[in-house]
Amino acid sequence: MSKVFIHVGLHKTASTFFQTEIFPYFENTICITRPYTQQSVGFNKLQYADDTVYDPEEFKLEFQQIKGKNIIISDELLSGIPYANCLNRSLIANRLSQLFPEAEIIVFLRGQRDILLSMYNQYVKMGGTETIERYIWYPQKKYTYEMYCSEDKKTWNKNTRYYNHLSKNLHPEHFLYYQLIKMYYDKFPKVHIFLYEDFICNSQEIVNQIQNIIQQPLKKNQNNIALNKKNIKLPDEKIAITRYQNIVKPILNNKNKYILRLGALFYLQFIESKKKKHRLTSDAEYVENLIDNFYTENNRKIIQDYPHIPIQNHPQKYQL
Repeated sequence: MSKVFIHVGLHKTASTFFQTEIFPYFENTICITRPYTQQSVGFNKLQYADDTVYDPEEFKLEFQQIKGKNIIISDELLSGIPYANCLNRSLIANRLSQLFPEAEIIVFLRGQRDILLSMYNQYVKMGGTETIERYIWYPQKKYTYEMYCSEDKKTWNKNTRYYNHLSKNLHPEHFLYYQLIKMYYDKFPKVHIFLYEDFICNSQEIVNQIQNIIQQPLKKNQNNIALNKKNIKLPDEKIAITRYQNIVKPILNNKNKYILRLGALFYLQFIESKKKKHRLTSDAEYVENLIDNFYTENNRKIIQDYPHIPIQNHPQKYQL
């Protein structure tokens, strides 16, 4: 019987680094990651099919082909689709616990402000066109029964939805980590929580800890792990112009980056400048003001109930 380890992310916590530089190099270990974990029938249905279509026996038949003393399954989307309100997060966790009741879970957390900013950066880098105000969805106005009864139909607005299912966006509640941690501890016998901040400070130490969990040596020199960053983010000063390039690209129907940049600059200067409201703060300041103390109580519950997760060592990253 293979021993199974499941790395579920989160997004923007060096998942690609581990999937390409670490997990495939453990001896006597098979690493199952993208694209297989997204495109095979078994894994695809496990994540995205409802119970009327998903068949655990179908998954087991497919998974039987994978032979190894240890098996690492790694895909950050196993922790849910962040820009779709993570509707499938607990569904995936339930199915994984039924299929692999003795599996060990590996989770990486990251300070909420930074992960929101990093997710937006990746969104723009991949072609996104929305401002950060629209990408991070947290309506200040809550739709109520009184509004429903009101004759003022202007209150019937999609912008009052608590969760927005009409477009890709992030809801800050996805990064309430206490609920996430508790879910995995309730469903699996062993859960290993790491902090992205610790990995950035001392990548070698975190790799060593994971090696102790897998209990297999690395095929490469584990004493000289180079932190080669994957998915390099856009420089902060290029986020806005890249977003405008994404807007004008389908309009200009041109792939020439210089033409697109000129079009984006034109759009920025002659259209955006005419808007009456223009945010003067940076993306980082906007997110800081938006979340305020949104995560404070939740993070303190982590310290109280899971003191071995050292978020208190990074008070500047985790609201405490």
